[in-house]
Amino acid sequence: TLLARALAGEADLPFLAANGVDLLDPRFTQSLYERARHYAPALVFLDEIDVLGSREQVSYTAAINALLSELDGFSGSASPVFTVAATNYLSRIDPALVRPGRLGLHVEVPMLDREARRGFITRYQSLPGGERLDVEALLDATTGLSGAALESVRSEAAYALLREGRSQVDTTIMREIITTERFGPRSSRAMSAADKRMTALHEAGHAVVSMTLFPRRKIEQVSIVPRQRMLGFTVFNLEDDGLRNHTRARVLDELAVLLAGRVAQQQLGGEDGADLDSGASNDIEHATGLALQAAAKWALDPNLPPMDYTQLAADGRWREDPAVRQAAEALLGEAQEHAQRTVTERHADIQTMAERLQREEVVNPEVNAEASMQKHLKSVREPLSTA
Repeated sequence: TLLARALAGEADLPFLAANGVDLLDPRFTQSLYERARHYAPALVFLDEIDVLGSREQVSYTAAINALLSELDGFSGSASPVFTVAATNYLSRIDPALVRPGRLGLHVEVPMLDREARRGFITRYQSLPGGERLDVEALLDATTGLSGAALESVRSEAAYALLREGRSQVDTTIMREIITTERFGPRSSRAMSAADKRMTALHEAGHAVVSMTLFPRRKIEQVSIVPRQRMLGFTVFNLEDDGLRNHTRARVLDELAVLLAGRVAQQQLGGEDGADLDSGASNDIEHATGLALQAAAKWALDPNLPPMDYTQLAADGRWREDPAVRQAAEALLGEAQEHAQRTVTERHADIQTMAERLQREEVVNPEVNAEASMQKHLKSVREPLSTA
């Protein structure tokens, strides 16, 4: 939205905005473009346009046709109406909308890289005490945050000074605000001792298996502080991973890290670990999505032809293809065994980190001295035998 506003501002054009949900009503679309024609030349911004889906979904056909009619109505006009749309799911949009002459120019806006985030974080230094902030540590902690989220962190820091009667901010305060932005505020509900132990084992499983399979990948924070959205979390910094091809072996490693939390609970949690809980639901969701991508889009299953199954149906029905499901299930089963082997080999390190988490609740590896990390996770960075 900010980029679209900036574009309209630079072009000195009136700016009209709508959400994809609004466009489900063809009458709204007609009214929106009538107003745009009144102010033309003008810019219309359509956010989350993928909500419209494809005309294969019969209920949305009228809405898509209404938008197509408006997009086709300005060719050659002396007072044009420019349309800019945003989506995170280009493949879900009806092909007729994104062909040349309509929404035909596609620009990817990636997540902010380190230097882009630096521009936001250096503004934090204007806060009282901000000149002493550890900018590099905050850059690590904000991987994956959008510009809007980074601005929200700055505003919340200013409010926190007033609310808590503080005279200045520090890196610890900013870290907590960043964590709240990502994962929600701390929960007022206390965890039972059993839940705390299981959560510690779960997060330690993710962290130690990641350090084993991806020794160069940084872990920014491991936490078992309960928040509104989750009981614990492990934050990875993927910026140093670089651009790589998705190999079958790498996908299996990624899946093993996702599944390692529950595996650690099962293997090291005793009676409590034997009773499955819903704490791994987010991990399982991401693992399922990755396995489906690997099988259907990247053709990483040797038993499937080299075909992109995701092009068969824009509405996602390719996920129901029996061959794709069977391949994804096989990948997940293999990854589960991979996670189990790794947890077995690193069980002492997982127990050590879990005990530390139960004492400290939050571990920031890049803040703690390397000697301390080596003391607690002495063998984690040793090569893992795959024999």
